[in-house]
Amino acid sequence: MITNQLPHNARYIPTSSVFTATFNTPTLGKYDFNSSGNQNTVILPNLDTNSIYIIADMQVGGNIPQEEYLAAINTTPFIRLKTKVTKEIVYASVIPVVLYSQSKDITAYVHSDKGGDQLVADMQGILNQTSYLLGLPSVSISITFSIFAMDSRDYNEYFRGVSQDTLYKPVRRK
Repeated sequence: MITNQLPHNARYIPTSSVFTATFNTPTLGKYDFNSSGNQNTVILPNLDTNSIYIIADMQVGGNIPQEEYLAAINTTPFIRLKTKVTKEIVYASVIPVVLYSQSKDITAYVHSDKGGDQLVADMQGILNQTSYLLGLPSVSISITFSIFAMDSRDYNEYFRGVSQDTLYKPVRRK
């Protein structure tokens, strides 16, 4: 496992988003997260072109007990992180949203060279209506990300020098 220490001046940016599945919308008889309200949900509203962001972990909770959530899963809910303007997929695969958790390590780096870009998330998945959920109009899942922003010029150059072929090769200054 390769680890790098965060610069001492890294800014901590806590974020929180709620994704809601409404009963019968859009799928009859189900709680479906595949709605437009759960697509392109803004996680970070303005990615600074001079910053590198590290998504350190995520926490998951909901408005129903975890055991009831697990019992209701029809299609495993998942979240996909991406940038809105450049459409870069941030994490190599989707992140399943199965267990509520205090902290799930999902380390990923984000940066954008386009002004006005945003970090956004899409959530999909379907829950069945179980006896516990009878009469409940919607199920909400809250996802909190712990994000650090690195504004250091040295760190920025170091990060941008990383490629698939040469991991963590620093950029040489002229």
